[in-house]
Amino acid sequence: MEGKVVNPGKPDLGAPSLPLAPAHALRMTGDAHDGIAMLSHLFALAAGSRGYHLYSVPEYPAEIRAHANTLAGVYTSSLAFAPYHEPIDDRTSFLLAMNPAGLKLHESSLEKDGILLANSDSFGPDELACAGYLENPLAGKNQLFHRTISVPMSQLTNHAINLTRAGEKGALLSYREVDRCRNLFALGMLLWYYSIPIDPVLRWLKQKFSINPSILDASQKAFKAGFIYSETANVFPQVPAYHPVESLSKKGRICRMISGNDASLLALKHVALKTNRPVLLASTSRPPSHEISSLAAKNTGDGFSFILADDEHAAASIAIGVSYGGGLGCTAVSGIGFPHQSEVVSLASAAELPLLLLEYQRAGISTGLPQRVAQSDLGMALMGRNGEAPLVVLAPDSPSDCFALTLLAAKVAMRFLAPVCILHDLLNSRASESWLIPEPESLPDFEFPHFASDSSSGPYECDDHLARPWITPGTPGKEHRLGGNERKLNSPQVSFLPLDHLAMNRHRAARMQRIAEFLGPLPVSGDNDAQILLLGWGGTKNVLEAATELARKNGISVAFAHLRFLNPLPKNMQMVLNSYPKVIVAELNSGRLFALLKEKFEFNGISFTRQDGLNFVISQVEQAIVQFARGESS
Repeated sequence: MEGKVVNPGKPDLGAPSLPLAPAHALRMTGDAHDGIAMLSHLFALAAGSRGYHLYSVPEYPAEIRAHANTLAGVYTSSLAFAPYHEPIDDRTSFLLAMNPAGLKLHESSLEKDGILLANSDSFGPDELACAGYLENPLAGKNQLFHRTISVPMSQLTNHAINLTRAGEKGALLSYREVDRCRNLFALGMLLWYYSIPIDPVLRWLKQKFSINPSILDASQKAFKAGFIYSETANVFPQVPAYHPVESLSKKGRICRMISGNDASLLALKHVALKTNRPVLLASTSRPPSHEISSLAAKNTGDGFSFILADDEHAAASIAIGVSYGGGLGCTAVSGIGFPHQSEVVSLASAAELPLLLLEYQRAGISTGLPQRVAQSDLGMALMGRNGEAPLVVLAPDSPSDCFALTLLAAKVAMRFLAPVCILHDLLNSRASESWLIPEPESLPDFEFPHFASDSSSGPYECDDHLARPWITPGTPGKEHRLGGNERKLNSPQVSFLPLDHLAMNRHRAARMQRIAEFLGPLPVSGDNDAQILLLGWGGTKNVLEAATELARKNGISVAFAHLRFLNPLPKNMQMVLNSYPKVIVAELNSGRLFALLKEKFEFNGISFTRQDGLNFVISQVEQAIVQFARGESS
């Protein structure tokens, strides 16, 4: 059994040369007009360039048109960051509240000794009433936290930009324009507190607003004013000593922040360049898969193209049409659109054509909760087709792993001529983290099943991988037909005979076993003699891995494994499950993976689930490990 988790999507960085601050969690919250998305993006950009590993997860408002200063309209971004090679910590020790509603919604998440930084200009009587506060929670006997920092950010931002009241004679910008810059004032304060250089933010602002000098000047003034205010006003009760690290660029390495959607799109574009075959992504505007659609529409070219379809069935049909023509057809889908594509997925399985599905899971049934986290579509991915139509199912474990796994999925689809589904969750696709850009020579090559115009093999003769040749239509002497009807093995002849149907079912099942061998075993971290194995899949890896480390520090002997390949399961799955007396299977659903494993294998385990649309909490997972180790749970 493997002794260390190996993630091809995350090259080894080596240990930093100087000490770093311990793992930390920061939460920013406010209305949509408070610019929380931009604030968190720029903070991550600056901190990532400094040598920290960051993991940023946004939470969008439940109602798009919610009233200002209401709980339904709160936008939140949570950033967990730590030195490389160390687990994250999801306990919020710093909360930035740009309005009372954001504080009301997340006050319970702040640690007892945590710091609350609030924009006092937004805590007026009307705003407090909308959030449900009877008294101001920032001051007096009603103060919620003893480490509360109340700053009039709107006034200070206006003074920094205009030096007069906004909107009056002599003001450079209107009040509305000035108010949009207060998030940059808050960003300046945060970067000073965490000892993070401001140069990456200044470069970003210059590039973003270069065509509008007045906005650029105002943004820079607000940002620098926040940084200087923190330094001169002595507002923070205690400033941690955060040491710099050696720049990764000095070692010839380039690190950037990347989201799961960005990573997936980069991988698809790389496939088009590497294989010299057209790659097309067809999708709809259904959330949350619409996010990668909007990115793809802006980044076509170099063999990659995008089509926005009216419905999911049409999108999948367009994609398989590209595969019929010798390219790689891809489709992005989510929610109730996934079942609509089952017919096309079955056709790809029957015709043995490459097809790549990017499936974005969300909480709830039907329209559900598009903005909430869940691993809700595993059952649909594994069983949601008529007949015995196998579908390869993979799941990335982090935003950066979306790049490596999308490359792997394309490689499997094109090598075995099979449909492949990548199960994304919002912890991967929408989240961002630090990513070390891989060297081009380190990326995998793509191999096709014996494709050549002079090949002596027929269109349906299988190679050692049980894959037929991938022949581009129009190749002289290689004319062939493909369809959804059952046929004889190694022949284009349509057949309805029971024995031929049995042979094709066995052929497709055997090909899935070859794919399992191609994907490799499941790696496990921890001692081989551990008493407990914690097993997860998807975007929960960061939390589960951190909980495992915490349990080990508390004297619990626990190993950890995280599945990236869900169908077919790794060849060593049975051995891994039987190597530990107790197994905990953690997932954000009702226990779909646990039920699958119990059906296939015999092992002693429990299902640890969460179904409220939120991610696991490190302390809760660690508590479950301790209880199970002591025999307190069943």
